[in-house]
Amino acid sequence: MSGSFDAADILDAAEPDELSSEGSRSGYDLYIDDSDEWAAIQDGEMIVGEERRDVEATIDARSDERDLAVDRDTDFGLLDEYLDGEDFYSVVDDPRIDAELWGEGYELDEDESELSIVTIHRTEREAEQAVDEIRGAIEQAPLPNQGVEADGRAVRIFTSQSTWSIGTDDDPSDETVEEIIDALSRVDTGDES
Repeated sequence: MSGSFDAADILDAAEPDELSSEGSRSGYDLYIDDSDEWAAIQDGEMIVGEERRDVEATIDARSDERDLAVDRDTDFGLLDEYLDGEDFYSVVDDPRIDAELWGEGYELDEDESELSIVTIHRTEREAEQAVDEIRGAIEQAPLPNQGVEADGRAVRIFTSQSTWSIGTDDDPSDETVEEIIDALSRVDTGDES
């Protein structure tokens, strides 16, 4: 989280004995709270996570002290290439999908936002098969302005929805994502000689 705040203000807002200081790293002060959640705080930035190693890895990545996955792994690099312009994105691990990598991101606007889902497949043939399966699935999904396209091993699914519905119980993208996961689970990933 970034913003116009002082680290001292965050610490002052915490309940007494809620945070325990655990040292520092690259200009961030590290804390663990009474529910074992970790935080790294400096003026204008706060990183939170469930594990110390995750918070430290984020600090290292932001300070260029650690190789990034996008630099070490071509699949991550390809995923990052497709989702880099999004306002936020995440890598998704779903055991129902046999794609090499899956990520989703949002380009946020005041009233309507675009959801992009990108899957990276082992082969171009597998990506083309995924497009065929997904086209059928998204026709059944409730969101407007939907589309799917393949580019090499990457498949991008896109749709738009009300910004105000994102993350709510009425989020229509949840149903769309489930339809896409179901379609991707039908992609034949057998060897192609």
